[in-house]
Amino acid sequence: MRRFAPAIAILVITIIAYLPALRCGWVWDDDEYVAQNTALRSVDGLKHIWFDLHAMPQYYPLVFTSFWLEHQAWSGWPTGYHTTNILLHALAAVLLWRLLAKLNVPGAWLAALIFAVHPVHVESVAWVTERKNTLSGVFYLAAALAYLRFADARQWRWYAPALLLFIAALLSKTVTATLPAALLIVLWWKREKLTWRDVTPVAPMFAIGAAMGLLTAYLEQTHVGAHSTLSALERCLVAGRALWFYLWKLALPLNLIPIYPRWDLDVAVWWQWLFPLAAVGVIVALPRRKAVRAAVAFFVITLAPALGFLDVYPFRYAFVADHFQYLASIGLIALVAPLAARWQRPAACVIILLIALTIVQCMVYRNERTYWQFIIDRNPRAWLAHNNLGLIQREDDLAGAYRSYVTAIAIDPQAFGPRFNLGSMMIELGREDRAVEHLTVATQSRPGEPLAFRGLGKALALAGRSDESVQAYRSAIVLLESNLKGRPDNIELLIGHGDALRGAHRLDDAAHALQRAKSLAPHRAEVFDLLGKVHETQGDIATAIRAYVRAVELNAENPERLRQLAILLATADEDALRNGPLAVELAQRAVTMTGPMAPPYLSTLAAAQAELGRFAEARSRELDARRVARLGGFKQVEAGCDARLALYEDDQPLRRSHNLQP
Repeated sequence: MRRFAPAIAILVITIIAYLPALRCGWVWDDDEYVAQNTALRSVDGLKHIWFDLHAMPQYYPLVFTSFWLEHQAWSGWPTGYHTTNILLHALAAVLLWRLLAKLNVPGAWLAALIFAVHPVHVESVAWVTERKNTLSGVFYLAAALAYLRFADARQWRWYAPALLLFIAALLSKTVTATLPAALLIVLWWKREKLTWRDVTPVAPMFAIGAAMGLLTAYLEQTHVGAHSTLSALERCLVAGRALWFYLWKLALPLNLIPIYPRWDLDVAVWWQWLFPLAAVGVIVALPRRKAVRAAVAFFVITLAPALGFLDVYPFRYAFVADHFQYLASIGLIALVAPLAARWQRPAACVIILLIALTIVQCMVYRNERTYWQFIIDRNPRAWLAHNNLGLIQREDDLAGAYRSYVTAIAIDPQAFGPRFNLGSMMIELGREDRAVEHLTVATQSRPGEPLAFRGLGKALALAGRSDESVQAYRSAIVLLESNLKGRPDNIELLIGHGDALRGAHRLDDAAHALQRAKSLAPHRAEVFDLLGKVHETQGDIATAIRAYVRAVELNAENPERLRQLAILLATADEDALRNGPLAVELAQRAVTMTGPMAPPYLSTLAAAQAELGRFAEARSRELDARRVARLGGFKQVEAGCDARLALYEDDQPLRRSHNLQP
């Protein structure tokens, strides 16, 4: 038992430090990665996780497989996912202890404990989406431990496990591609010099890591949207400043923020060059002790993918993030651990302080509102935080959501998110003109985003600009087809496109588009609604009725759906198509849903009653409809009621050939 006591101690202390995280919910990106990820709900989804590069937000199949397994165990219970993250982090700390002990690093256990409770790692542990770090960290450290066992005495039975664990790390997060370089640094530190005998076994790892790195870089560009306009000199400024930033946060982990202010880069400002020049100067002037040089080299090389030389999506809003140094921090922590081990009492105080800071930092991740408000309080110019707070406020505070979106746009007028979200909100509020304005800017800021064109198409359709709406929807479909190899399975897009074509009186094209939507979503009532309207306009009443009947079968809770079927069943010119009893039943249900103050529904009931020869009831309902129309000042509706009343006075039922709309 004493053999396992250090590992148990790390586990217990880690759990204590992260106890508040167990009460946290979902925050940024957790919905897309876990909470609303439909791929986690089926075996078919698991297949997509592994074999469809575009199925998930990022191609890290082992991470999403872990989420898939957890979904089978506890569905959408956040505490389960947080528990897994904490245990993975604790396991990574235990593996780090064993790795440093194998390398005879003084204070190995203390270094692992500092890694376990350091608040700079809270973002990687308390944020479910960053399972990428905790899971890849376990595989990374296990691979390193296995490889060093191989390297000690060329025990080849350890080489295959090391290689497989390294691949598992890459399939969890590609930043672990730096492991081969890290292994060579460690071997250089422990030996007099490196030989080809040391380098050759690592070559396959370099090749596999490079291949996975190229794939990730491609997906970041084409799927995630990691585009950057930084020049080579600006990237040097970012790298130099980022190194000092991460060192500072590791040494003094105060004021940690999920989104830090994005630096304004200017290669013509002399003082900005002090950061990279000072970094280079310190590296060149490092003491000749190999341990110091190895630790610093590990820190720099492991951070390299996040230093600005490669484009990553977070650079859109910040050049640094705490989770970027999850593995890199190991080098410097291991370097100071021997000193801390000599001064045990001060070290114990530091550990207690780190635990306290970690506990406090975990509370930032309690829920999304707390999370985004925390960021705004400490970084008021974080447009992304204002935008995402607006998404939450949409549920209960439209005025607050509007202010958040406007603030985000004021900070970055070309930012896609706030423009798109404000445009969508304007659609909901009936301000189609403003919606078109914002959504047009959204399509300009991100011309490859189908969602933006879909939103613009909807706004243009509501504004009565049917031809422009069709074009916007068509642009969205073309973009989606290019990503999905000719199968745009965004049903809302296809439905909107079909409706826009109908509004532009391109009825054959509309029918074709809606048939395509029906083939992908045969259980969507809205598709059959629109197909019915298209066929009705074309004069094919029999086909229209069949479409409306199917729509009602799928969802009979929409009064307009009931009304449009009832009026055709009551007024069709062909005797074989009329069904008075069913028309009365449907119309009565629609009136019950809408209440006695909706003239179209009262008129539909009147037409159905007239079809059955119940003209007295029909006149009474039509008079009710006319009364409501007069109270509302709807002159045209009132005139239509008068025309139908004249028919019912003569005991004539309403027919489509009368061309009198109810």
